[in-house]
Amino acid sequence: DDGTGMVDFKGEKRSNATHQSTTDPESRLMRKGNGQPAKLSYGGHVLMENRNGLCVDILITESTQAEHRAARQLLLAHVDGTFTQTLGADKGYHVKEFVGHLREHAVRPHIARIKDRKTPGLDGRTTRTEGYRVSQRKRKRVEEIFGWLKTVGGLRKSRFIGQAKTQMAAFISGAAYNLLRIAKLSVSEVKAEHRRTNGPSRSPLRPRRQFERGAKAIPESDVTMKLDLNLVLARTAGFCITLLEVAVQEAAAQGVKVEL
Repeated sequence: DDGTGMVDFKGEKRSNATHQSTTDPESRLMRKGNGQPAKLSYGGHVLMENRNGLCVDILITESTQAEHRAARQLLLAHVDGTFTQTLGADKGYHVKEFVGHLREHAVRPHIARIKDRKTPGLDGRTTRTEGYRVSQRKRKRVEEIFGWLKTVGGLRKSRFIGQAKTQMAAFISGAAYNLLRIAKLSVSEVKAEHRRTNGPSRSPLRPRRQFERGAKAIPESDVTMKLDLNLVLARTAGFCITLLEVAVQEAAAQGVKVEL
């Protein structure tokens, strides 16, 4: 300390054991990879259903917590062992402890395997199935959720102090993502129903030919309604996030402690 409150950390090695954030003590130093800078952060984990790409659950943890241990927490509320389910995941979850946990709860581990690592419960009898190949293809869609949460949902940087408040912000952003996703699925269902009813049609730039062949075009009002709904949901999601931020800032300015 030079007497002005400033401390020179040059030459010192920082770690979670020796240093702590003065603004958010619950955050932890974590680096994404070798050669990358360590930053104060939280860990975000998402559970997705692979049929429609909806976010089933989202969990905020310490950034230093192992991925497979956070996944066990996510699965507690969604796996009861009454019927067989599958779980697709990347190589970071190829851990004996996690695979055994899935098998105990009647969940088939469709996890990407690490070469030459032998794990009871995850062998050729599982990886040779068509379901395993489908899970490995579908699991990559979870990156769409992470990408949206960071770019649109405002979770690239934590806007709140404390794990509990950050968790609440993640819930709100996850709900907004699902609303937008459901709106897009609704538009797809309208088009699919039209194809099932009238058969495939050619380019929409030739409506006269479509009517000559007896095909019914998609009512313009239905399409407009769906697009308007998508726009409204997008704006509503943005408003919810903005209003929450403003409310917390105003409360803090007035010296009121807000618990989310």
